[in-house]
Amino acid sequence: MAPLRTIAQGLPLQPALLSAIVGIAIVQGLTGYFFNIALPAIFRERGATLDVVSLTYIVWLPWALKWLWAPVFDARPALRIGVLRGAPLAMALSFLALVVFEPSHSVGQVIVLALVSATLGATLQIVMGAEIILRCADADRTIANACQVAAVTVGAILGGSVFLWLSENLGWQVSVLITVCLIAGAGLPAFALRPTAAAGGASQLHGRAIQHRGTWFIVVLSALAALADGFLGAWLVDSGFSAVQVGWYLGLVAMLAMLPFAYLASVMLRRLGQGRTLSLLFAAKAALLAVLFIVPVSPMAGVVVAVSIFALSAGLLTSMWQLYMKAVNASYAATGFAFLTSVEAMLLMLGGFLAGQIALRFGYDPLFFIASLSAAVASLLAIPPDISSFG
Repeated sequence: MAPLRTIAQGLPLQPALLSAIVGIAIVQGLTGYFFNIALPAIFRERGATLDVVSLTYIVWLPWALKWLWAPVFDARPALRIGVLRGAPLAMALSFLALVVFEPSHSVGQVIVLALVSATLGATLQIVMGAEIILRCADADRTIANACQVAAVTVGAILGGSVFLWLSENLGWQVSVLITVCLIAGAGLPAFALRPTAAAGGASQLHGRAIQHRGTWFIVVLSALAALADGFLGAWLVDSGFSAVQVGWYLGLVAMLAMLPFAYLASVMLRRLGQGRTLSLLFAAKAALLAVLFIVPVSPMAGVVVAVSIFALSAGLLTSMWQLYMKAVNASYAATGFAFLTSVEAMLLMLGGFLAGQIALRFGYDPLFFIASLSAAVASLLAIPPDISSFG
């Protein structure tokens, strides 16, 4: 109970803000990982071709383009609260449509529902990020962001793993109804929030919404360092594990390991500062990736390294969100935060394609090398206590 009390004391407007942050993040993680992880597996299991499965990648589009509508939320605190209250209910209703539109015979309709859910989820990230920026001091955002990452991880387990188990044991319709209740219930705490007095500014050019140019170096290097992450599962399969085993290792064990890493990052941010924390985390990732292409590892050692990289990503995500929120001009909180996270999403999309081409032509080792080198460079650039001091 002590860690929970510490978290509760670390944020203003408790328990309303903390509950809303956790609830909204669970909604995002549950729906996002259902459409990104569970749905492709369901499509394939029910006989869909790989080109149909690839259509699920369209859910990344709203995350990459959310900067287009983010300025609407600057200077409109009541609208932001309205979205936090209404979007989870809208997502629950759209998910309810899956009772009728099963993936086995309604591919087009399910893809449309996935796109609707992704658009609502991306919008929730915009407004929740803006609210944290406006409501929390820089030190308090470390806990807020750790809570977000941990709650997204819980949602990911529910949407990416638990749903598949429920569907197999209770049937499709029952699983959908249970999930709808979870989405709606997780969104309820947002109704306790009231609009902030700090309204933010009017719509603004995105370049002016970002205060520190040095942030861009870290954003690009972070995306390059993540090149190998999406291929760790395939690498484990090629190392001799079954897809089911890999699903357990990376879908459950790694996800559970992410929870303490998110909290650890928040502690490091508060005690060591933003720059030193990022530097240490990137250095750890560089070392883990280096193991994969320098040292011959046994299959089980490979699992340990892969799980560690996934767990470490929770700490990096917590730290990167902290960096984004510090780099954003608070007068344009929604626009700035959306723009930075949109650039991150676009880089990850393009980087995933590039990584696939590299792995196809040259194998995994060059991919691990590029990702490790990028993490090492990011570690060196992040050394200043205040990253915004360079650039």
